[in-house]
Amino acid sequence: MRTRRLERCARYLASPARAKEPISTVAAPWGLLDCRHFSRVFKAEYGETPRDFRRRVLMSTPTPRP
Repeated sequence: MRTRRLERCARYLASPARAKEPISTVAAPWGLLDCRHFSRVFKAEYGETPRDFRRRVLMSTPTPRP
């Protein structure tokens, strides 16, 4: 169950449309209300903090051309 919640959080963090949302806002809908706890369990699962994950994924995503 926790793994599925973290997968959904990771999808939100990787979404360019949600790039401006605070990390706590991304985690809350999935029942992860304590930011420190969320950061610890996310790092244990993905090997990096939610902030670092978001930064890495969004930097590697090509931006659409006008």
